[in-house]
Amino acid sequence: HYCSSFSTGEAKWVASPVEGYADKLSDKSWLKIIRTPPEKMTPHHWRETKNSFIEATPMQFASTLGRQAQKQPIRFAKLSLHFPDNCYASYISAVLRAQQRQTEETPCADVELTSELIRRFSKTDNDEIFGVIADIVQTRASEQWPEDILQTIKAIALKPLKKTETIVSSNEHEKSAHSLYTHMLNKAQGRAIRAITSLLFQNYAYFNIFEDAITALASESEPYMLLALLDCSAACYNIDKDYAISLFKKLVASDIQVTISHNTWQIICRDFQNDPGFYRQSLIDGIESGVDDLGKHAASLLCATAVY
Repeated sequence: HYCSSFSTGEAKWVASPVEGYADKLSDKSWLKIIRTPPEKMTPHHWRETKNSFIEATPMQFASTLGRQAQKQPIRFAKLSLHFPDNCYASYISAVLRAQQRQTEETPCADVELTSELIRRFSKTDNDEIFGVIADIVQTRASEQWPEDILQTIKAIALKPLKKTETIVSSNEHEKSAHSLYTHMLNKAQGRAIRAITSLLFQNYAYFNIFEDAITALASESEPYMLLALLDCSAACYNIDKDYAISLFKKLVASDIQVTISHNTWQIICRDFQNDPGFYRQSLIDGIESGVDDLGKHAASLLCATAVY
C-alpha cells in the first residue's frame, strides 16, 4: 500500500525489508520470517528509501510473500505445510490465494496438494482463511475435489455468523441492492455458497451433498446470504426444477432485494407461465422498493415478461 511522506508530500510504497529480492530467498529464510512471532517484529521502526518506506511487520512480509507465491504457487504450497500452527493468518491466505487459478505459465498446486492445504488450514478458526478456501474451490469447481473438501465448503457456508457480521436488511438503510454483492464477497459464508453454486453447475451429483445445507440456509435473515442462495437456485434448476422454484420463491418472499441477481431472469423466464401473478407482483414490489438500482432492474424484467 501507499504512505505519504510528511517531509516531501510524495506518495511512496510501504514495503517489507525483503521486497525486491524475495525471489532469492531460500525456503529456510522464508520459514524463519514466518516463524517469527508478530510481537518480536518492530512495527514502529521503519526506514525511508528513495521510493518506499521499509517496514518489518507481518502485514508487509505477507504482502511480499503473496506476490512471490503467485510466481511460484507449487513451491509455496509445499512450503506452507511447514508453517507453524499459530502463524500470522495472512501468511496462510497469501499462499492459498496463489492456488486459485491454473495457468500454463504458472500452474498452481494440483487437487491433491491443494486438498492437503485445505485440510490443514481449515482447522484454523479464521474467516480470512475460510474465505480464500471457498474461493479456491469456486474458481476450480470443474476439478474433482475429494468429498471431505466438499464437506469443508459446506461447513463454511453453515458457519454461524458473528454478531459483528450482520448487516441492516431494511430497504430504508440499503441504498443499493448491488451493495449486497459487496457484503457477500466479504464474508466467508457468502463465498462458500458461491463455491457450492459453481460446483452444482459443474456436477449435478453434488446436489445430494449440499441440498440439506441449502435448505437450512434459506431460513437465514441476512440479505447477502439470501442473494448468494438465489444464484444457487439457478444451478439447482438444472437438477430439481420444483426444488429450485420453491427455493427461489422463498428467498424472494424473504427479501425482495435478492431479485437484483442476474440469475433472477433465469428462473422467471422458465417458470413465468406457471405462476405469472407471483412473478409480476414480485417485480412490482421491486419497483416500489425505494431502492434505485433494484427498481430499475425489476422494471426491465417486468418489461421482458410482456413477451410471455
